[in-house]
Amino acid sequence: MCGLTGFISLRDINKFSAIENLKEMVSSIGHRGPDEKNIWTNNRVFLGHSRLSIIDLSETGKQPMISKRGNILIFNGEIINYQEIKNIINQHLSRKNINEKWTGTSDTEVLLKSLEYLGIEHTLKIIDGMFAFVYWNGDKKKLYLIRDRAGEKPLYYCSSKDYFVFGSELKSIRCFKNVNCEISPSSRDLFFRYGYIPAPFTIYENIFKLNPASYIEVDTCKNSFVYEEHKYSIFTQYNENTLALNKNDNKDTKIINDLDKLIINSVQKNLIADVPVGCFLSGGLDSSLVTSIASKVSEKKIDTFTIGFQNKKMDESVYAKKISDYLKTNHNEIIVKEKDVLDILPLIGEIYDEPFSDNSFVPSFILSKFARLKVKSCLSGDGGDELFGGYRRYFNSLKINRIASNKVFRFLSKFLSIQDINDFSLKYNSKIYFRFMKLLNYSKHSNTKMLYKKLVSFKNVFKFYDSKTNILQQDNYKVSETELKKFMMDFDFSNYLPENNLTKMDRASMKNSLEVRSPLLSKEILEFLFKIDPNLRINNDRKYLIKKILEKYIPNSYFERPKRGFSIPLNNWLNDKLFSWTAEILTKSNLILIGIVNHKEILETWNDKNRRNFYIYEYWNLIVYILWFKNTFSKK
Repeated sequence: MCGLTGFISLRDINKFSAIENLKEMVSSIGHRGPDEKNIWTNNRVFLGHSRLSIIDLSETGKQPMISKRGNILIFNGEIINYQEIKNIINQHLSRKNINEKWTGTSDTEVLLKSLEYLGIEHTLKIIDGMFAFVYWNGDKKKLYLIRDRAGEKPLYYCSSKDYFVFGSELKSIRCFKNVNCEISPSSRDLFFRYGYIPAPFTIYENIFKLNPASYIEVDTCKNSFVYEEHKYSIFTQYNENTLALNKNDNKDTKIINDLDKLIINSVQKNLIADVPVGCFLSGGLDSSLVTSIASKVSEKKIDTFTIGFQNKKMDESVYAKKISDYLKTNHNEIIVKEKDVLDILPLIGEIYDEPFSDNSFVPSFILSKFARLKVKSCLSGDGGDELFGGYRRYFNSLKINRIASNKVFRFLSKFLSIQDINDFSLKYNSKIYFRFMKLLNYSKHSNTKMLYKKLVSFKNVFKFYDSKTNILQQDNYKVSETELKKFMMDFDFSNYLPENNLTKMDRASMKNSLEVRSPLLSKEILEFLFKIDPNLRINNDRKYLIKKILEKYIPNSYFERPKRGFSIPLNNWLNDKLFSWTAEILTKSNLILIGIVNHKEILETWNDKNRRNFYIYEYWNLIVYILWFKNTFSKK
């Protein structure tokens, strides 16, 4: 796990000043790799790397890594099946009678040789793991930027007439002397709509995220940069034949057993490291399954890490402790206090580089910092909700779809306006607003998929975003309930998982120089799940498949309980312990600073507790944006 950055130039530049600039870029992401920092340059190509040593801690694993043929690789992530890939390469070399020796034992060297001898397309078909890497092909004078299937590892880029710049985080690109960081109004709209900015966009004009499962090929032999983004895929998409096969066979037991084997295999590979590896254990289904299997297959006793809250309604640490005791892990627990949150909240702009509103970044950051005291790498259960139907909103969407499709409800909705319901709800502090307004909204749409997209959007009561701004693809037709299930999980896998959940964990952990691996996102598991019937992934029992596997390892009573999530008690804290802190941020001057014109309405609503509570998450987005803006533009 590391940080990478650099740039290429189409013209000769002052090499001394360019190297100094590159060192500054590397230094800005030094937290991602505190063990070693190195650069490589020629007259046009400038590559930088900060290393967090996990596999092959020796000099033979250092980067940028240069092959005998003059090709160069800078790599962030882990290739979990690198030993298998090494065997494939050896077989290829033997068939071609090529005498090529290995200098070390790192997955970086395996990846570099695979790119050289097997080619990019074939390499992307066979490698498994999390990765973002930049590959310079010296013979072709081409640069390749490549990102993993699920989007676990980030990669940003921008280009101008003379430069192509890239980095693991936006802060390294901002350090480049010739980059103009101008806020994109449409990206700001996307943040206030979703709480994150979907790829390929960033908060800045002309700076982009590389999409998951994509690579860019940059040709440097032209008078200007010519580059094209390519998608690669390992998924066999769901189709009616696959569905029929699963239904006719009805082999739930076989699917569960096969999936169990795949998860075991993935966890075993993710435990491979030359440093201590632990497990995040929240007490939820996904982390409990990963930890259970890790405890079973590991030769060493597993270190587990959990976080708790003083507010017992939000605290799941007691369940994590119970599971830990059953599995006999070395359990470590930290309780979040008000002061911990106040110390971390102002750092959100520094940690995330662009507006990002998931408040669970606070416990994620604290947990990562805590775990780093004992281990250098941790396994997590990330991806479980998107892959196994874990979100409540999946079931709510299905219910809403059924109710909103009811002819009687659609008839009644014509006589009630959204404003009437809103006024009633605010006056009587009734939660009917949240439920009925959504139904009223949805009943006016014939587009089934839009029901879900509206459900995952924040309310636009203060006109924070242009309601017409939505780059996520629109579909103008209804779908069956099975297709809706698949759509919801696919939508979240492509958007919410990489841009919210994985972004949250990557920045929170790497700020503390901790590698976090997600075994549930392995290539083989993704291939398997995308082939089976969506009705097995979302059925009447939440996370049916995960539960059936987990009960092989721990008693059912240890995990059968309502889902709580992993976020801070935001509503309570903003109304109580953090109210004074919030008042210092939500000021007229700060609202004007970020370009908000209806500041009077916003502040009046905030000062009315009933109305404030209805829009608490919209206010949180606004607070986050102000913190990010002031942190970013006060420094440059």
